[in-house]
Amino acid sequence: FFEAETRNINNMRFYNLYVFIHVVRYSSGSGLDKEIVSSTIINNLNRDYADTSFSFSLLGSEYIDNDDLNRLPSFLITPLFSQNRHSNAIDIYVVSVGRDFNAAGQAQSIPSTACIIKGNYYKESTVAHEVGHCLGLYHTHHGTSVGERGSGTCAELVDGSNSTTCGDYISDTPADPNIWNGCTY
Repeated sequence: FFEAETRNINNMRFYNLYVFIHVVRYSSGSGLDKEIVSSTIINNLNRDYADTSFSFSLLGSEYIDNDDLNRLPSFLITPLFSQNRHSNAIDIYVVSVGRDFNAAGQAQSIPSTACIIKGNYYKESTVAHEVGHCLGLYHTHHGTSVGERGSGTCAELVDGSNSTTCGDYISDTPADPNIWNGCTY
């Protein structure tokens, strides 16, 4: 998507994307209900992406009953992304507890076909945010954080003159110096 030779994608097309919901619960089977989680996620994604060329349909859902994955310590993130993957859908793993997972959600990479959502954050804009990463969208402050410097990223200039080559690579979003961390934005 971000390569010059593929930027001429027909933006007037309409895309229906399949989503598969994996609800991770305790081994005993206690945790979130996959029917409620699935319908909430699909309804919210379609509402949040209503002004775009994307819609979302549920391919299916399942339970993954596993105490270790449900607690989701950081070293289990990669193994969770490999659980029952689908080549024709975005896999959304909703971890009922996620006690040791320190974020509301995380995409496997940008772009990717999988993301993790922690607990009740499935009801929030977190899902639309992480699915945005799956679709290739970066944060508006991309290239400004210390962890990104030196990794081939660069901050967008305030005048927007480098907006398609730095920052989030999208010219219609203003430069963001990442000063909102720790603040209400």
